[in-house]
Amino acid sequence: MKVHSNRAVIHPDYVGLGLGLKMVDACSEIMHNRNYEVYAKFSAVPLYKARLKSNAWEYLGTVRHHKIVRGGNMNRESGFRMDVSAHNFKYIPEEYRVENRKEGEADCA
Repeated sequence: MKVHSNRAVIHPDYVGLGLGLKMVDACSEIMHNRNYEVYAKFSAVPLYKARLKSNAWEYLGTVRHHKIVRGGNMNRESGFRMDVSAHNFKYIPEEYRVENRKEGEADCA
């Protein structure tokens, strides 16, 4: 079974505090606890960069594609927005993360 979440929206007064990232992480942990594997796809560069820095997400690669949209950065002749990149990640549950490990430490006790 797949579960899909489209987007997290944060009130403009609270943008930039990392609340959206924290909410996605908390929801991902809940879904993991319900025995789902959690994957995410981000097209926004700031989210991509934030996830690269996080131990909670494993980077799986980037796929470039054309996306049909209305308005925005759309090529009016073809009807496609060009150069959309989807950055794919897999959620790493807290018990499997390697956080703040010093060089030479073993992966398991």
